[in-house]
Amino acid sequence: MDLEMIFIILSALVTGGLAVNAHISSKKKERELVQKTEVIVNLQNELKGKSEELIQTQKELLLYNSGGDSYSYMILGDFTKTTALTKVANQGEYPLYDLEFYIVDVDLLEQAEKKGQVAQNQGQIWTSVKIGNLQPKRITVTGTLNLGTSDERKFNILFTARNGVFKQQIVLRRKNDKWFVAWSLSDSKDKVIDHKMTDGFLNVDEGEYKFRETPIGELAIGPSVQ
Repeated sequence: MDLEMIFIILSALVTGGLAVNAHISSKKKERELVQKTEVIVNLQNELKGKSEELIQTQKELLLYNSGGDSYSYMILGDFTKTTALTKVANQGEYPLYDLEFYIVDVDLLEQAEKKGQVAQNQGQIWTSVKIGNLQPKRITVTGTLNLGTSDERKFNILFTARNGVFKQQIVLRRKNDKWFVAWSLSDSKDKVIDHKMTDGFLNVDEGEYKFRETPIGELAIGPSVQ
């Protein structure tokens, strides 16, 4: 074998070796690139997850600071012949802030309207109570309600808080010296969101009780009557 042929063979071997090395190096870089891409994708997914968690946390914080969909209603109990203890409950998962309410004695209001003496009797017709902040699922005692001597009494309660306005209509009936209660709670759009009726409230001839339709706006202007 002459020198020229040996040179050709050696050159071919070197070139082949270089090609193999280049191929191996290319495959290695490709694997590294795939691994880096996977790391980037995983990081992006983690970042997306964290962003969604952050958005959800921000939403929860906004709901917590505003009161969310929590609402309040009045509970009557510890009845005597002429009085009832009043309590206010927070029905929801978020605190109610700047909560206050006023009670409208519907019977006294109707009597005063007939006599044209609404302005003179505002102090008896409307009673306002400031509660402040009420934590979720909590109940606070707010006072005593005078039920008088009538066997049927009607009251409207207007609640205001940071998250909105709510109206509760309460009707009480006294039968054999025992009080029975029915109430309905509406939001600012007059949509009923809660209600309750104690057993024995309905009279024998009643299939149901229909609350008087009193728009929430009508209640809101009550105490400003001059």
